[in-house]
Amino acid sequence: MSLCIWCQSIYAHPLDFRHLLSVSNQVGYCPQCVAKLEQIPAHQSCRLCGRDLTKLDAIYIKDGTCLDCMKWEEGPLHGLLEKNYALYSYNDFMKEIMSTFKFRGDVLLAVGFKPLVLWLYKRVIKESPLTWFEKARYLFLYQMGWQFKEYPYVIVPLPLSQERLKERGYNQSVVLAELLQQPVIPALQRREDGGKQSKKGRAERLNTFQNPYRLDSDYTDAIRDKYILLIDDIYTTGTTLRLAAAALKVAKPKQVISLTLCHG
Repeated sequence: MSLCIWCQSIYAHPLDFRHLLSVSNQVGYCPQCVAKLEQIPAHQSCRLCGRDLTKLDAIYIKDGTCLDCMKWEEGPLHGLLEKNYALYSYNDFMKEIMSTFKFRGDVLLAVGFKPLVLWLYKRVIKESPLTWFEKARYLFLYQMGWQFKEYPYVIVPLPLSQERLKERGYNQSVVLAELLQQPVIPALQRREDGGKQSKKGRAERLNTFQNPYRLDSDYTDAIRDKYILLIDDIYTTGTTLRLAAAALKVAKPKQVISLTLCHG
């Protein structure tokens, strides 16, 4: 029996071998809360931003790509971020969870998503440019819970400004990145705080005088010729992640993609 980390109701896990052995699976959401979340179907998501295409009219979709991404592909930030993977649509229930997680300090809410975040990371590996042998090796090691000598992707969380970090006490992107059970590389730094990105529209974000992100030169070698996975909580307009990718491109990585808990 477990206690739902959101509604505090008691619920039972399936009686299978995996749940009997795994402690981490005892921290989670009850079936009633899970039913309120809208997981994005992998086979019906935008091939670039990961949004749920079933929520769009067919006129806004072409070749598995949403209209927003088609516009990005025609703009100045084209090609900086190759792809985003997202788990959930940002519905009203998820907004409540994220608000409590980000602004009220309830970090445990993120831990409840760990099994699915790991599942999504395995999908990232399966769809990566790695060789078949490399993919099989990494997935086997993850399945067994063994340590890696090297990792398929360098995990880079989106940084907060010092002001925002002091205000919250932690970086929600780092918390999510740590769910992947591998080293987290703080390769990005954020310049002055130009206001909350969630309150800005796409045009306002693009009109920022300079990129708010910059590469920490201490991590240039850690980024060069590597596959990079940026981690953030929400994909909103895509501007934030593309600007972060632009900052990393200075070090000439092989690829920059991203993983977000939500697409909103």
